[in-house]
Amino acid sequence: MQVRKINNTFAYKGDFYYNASMYRLYVERRAGFENEARRYLSEINSFLGISSVTGVRYFNRYDVENVSDEVAKIAATRVFSEPQSDLCFVEKLDVAADETEIVWEYLPGQYDQRADSAEQCISLLRAGLSGVKVNSEAPVVRCAKIVLLKGKVSEAEIQKIQNYLVNPVDSRLTDETKPETLKMNLENPGDIPVVTGFISFDDKALEDYRNKMGLAMDHADIKFLQDYFIGEKTGGRPETRDPGRLLRAGRRHLLGGRLVPLAPRPRCRRSLRSPA
Repeated sequence: MQVRKINNTFAYKGDFYYNASMYRLYVERRAGFENEARRYLSEINSFLGISSVTGVRYFNRYDVENVSDEVAKIAATRVFSEPQSDLCFVEKLDVAADETEIVWEYLPGQYDQRADSAEQCISLLRAGLSGVKVNSEAPVVRCAKIVLLKGKVSEAEIQKIQNYLVNPVDSRLTDETKPETLKMNLENPGDIPVVTGFISFDDKALEDYRNKMGLAMDHADIKFLQDYFIGEKTGGRPETRDPGRLLRAGRRHLLGGRLVPLAPRPRCRRSLRSPA
């Protein structure tokens, strides 16, 4: 593996494949800047009580499509990392024999602020470059998070750590398989189905319906919706309105303002490194 340097600073490790349809980058904070890795290690040791994990390395992984070789190389150190504080690995991440890798990403369709900001930053970068080949298509970025656990960790402990790291409401476990494309094949949604008898569901029927539909709510939330529709029925409104749509449209009101506000969009002039 070759190490490229920019101004005598290690910029990235690995080789960019010439005319590749997609590039993969791994960004890790340098020693002294690895706050995220130290936090994960502390939480795994103290909060989860797993002492077999003796070290943690944390990476942000980026799959980048619709960029030229020149733009990919420039973006590696201007958008995705800062050479003075980050290490950038290209295409492949070496995992030692005593390390366990956990990779997770947002669910398809889930908004990813980091990926969105990266796409905008690459677009601005391309607009400001002269004499450099750029693609006509808009850049597409997909992000994932990776932790490498050092130590002899049991399967039960790995499962416990995965459950702690990955929120199934918005994320899922994945692996190192590189997709052929980042384009999503979306189907046009059909008519919203009518939910008949929703207000008469008992607790078991409510739970079965919640699991069947994969609703991003717990039992208390769907019970709250049922109580709402019972009240609406008394007021003369039909019970066959779509509970999911109602939740999306008025969720802040229905759930008493328990939503987490969106974080402000980071400025594109900064790199996409992990927050300190």
